[in-house]
Amino acid sequence: RMILLDLHEADASPEVSASLLRCLSIREPIVQRRAMEILSSREDVEELSVRLWSLLDSKDAQLRLVAIEGLGRIAADEERWRTRLRYLAGASDPIDRLGAARAMAALPTADAATGLYGLMEDDDWRVRLEVVQRLAIVRDGASVGILVGRMQVDTGRIRRAIAESLRVLTGEDHGNTAGRWVAWWKDNETGYVLPSLEDAQARLAELAEARAESRTVATFYGLPVYSDRVVFVFDTSGSMNAPSFSMNPRTAGPPTTGGSGGTAMEIARGELDQLLKRLPDGAKCNIIFFGDKLDTWKRRLTELDARSRKNVLKFIAEKEADGQTALYDALLEAFDDDEVDTIYLLSDGLPSVGDLIDPHEIRAAIAEMNAVRQIEIHGVDLSRSSLAGFLGRSGPLVRWLAEDSGGRFIAPGAEPEPRKDDEEEDEDDG
Repeated sequence: RMILLDLHEADASPEVSASLLRCLSIREPIVQRRAMEILSSREDVEELSVRLWSLLDSKDAQLRLVAIEGLGRIAADEERWRTRLRYLAGASDPIDRLGAARAMAALPTADAATGLYGLMEDDDWRVRLEVVQRLAIVRDGASVGILVGRMQVDTGRIRRAIAESLRVLTGEDHGNTAGRWVAWWKDNETGYVLPSLEDAQARLAELAEARAESRTVATFYGLPVYSDRVVFVFDTSGSMNAPSFSMNPRTAGPPTTGGSGGTAMEIARGELDQLLKRLPDGAKCNIIFFGDKLDTWKRRLTELDARSRKNVLKFIAEKEADGQTALYDALLEAFDDDEVDTIYLLSDGLPSVGDLIDPHEIRAAIAEMNAVRQIEIHGVDLSRSSLAGFLGRSGPLVRWLAEDSGGRFIAPGAEPEPRKDDEEEDEDDG
């Protein structure tokens, strides 16, 4: 569908426009947004406007979100839309408020900022996260002080997003710790003038070049763990019991063993053990092991303290690998907890049992659910160093899930892709 959309982008015929309008109802967010992008760039958007207004009353949250985003793109100057946008910003459904935050960024700076500030303390974390990210786009001078203030309140993934927005706005980089930003703002608040985006980017480039890398944040296979509402979805299928192979990319011969120090399961369990020892007290987490069936530590996210940490480490140490790979079912279990904002997924092969086993179907189903959940999925694919990979039973699903959600991906043995906010890792306050 995406290839067809690209091929027909330049075709403004009524038949193609009608097909693009129908794409708005296809339950694939990437297709919906691409179709809307093409339609909104055309001179005649009347049919698109009519279609989007009709979708605003849909009972389907995902379709309403598409409609709000689309009208924000094409109707920003219409008073009728602005009135509806104010209503959506105060709606009881958080998806409507999430969409309103996205649409507000298309308004003139002063109006956009005012609307976004009104949603800054929303009860739903997804809305607050969206506001923080949109303020970096709007670039209103008052945003700096407001974001610095919120950094002392929000934690985990939202605090990291605030730090990133502050970097983009100011060209300063004081890490992900509230105390440093508060101290900087105290010294610079009076008469502060927001730099242009170009100046801010140039300043950040200079800082990045001069700064020595520091990594003190907890990591899982080298992937930083910022969230304090995180679920680890962990493959314990039988192939994880095989020795962890060291593949030689220069030869077509069989892999060798002995350099990895144990089975894939033992190494992965050790990574998880070390991570949980480093996560701070007060962080909320859960563990979902999946083979043929699911084995979940707790029903919901559980706060870490001395007692719960001892309990979860015992739970991990006693787990053995066996059975097949019910990956989709495990992800559904993780999505079932409304508090979760981040998932770390570890697997060494293709799904083989469960409600869905086709990678393409799983990708589409997770993307559909995540269009409104906004969960960040980070992926660790062990297939390159596992028996599953050697036997040709691996695929790109873990990478797809990470990329679709905006998360990080790593296949141990390959260098992780760099991400700007990982260039300096800071410990949480205290």
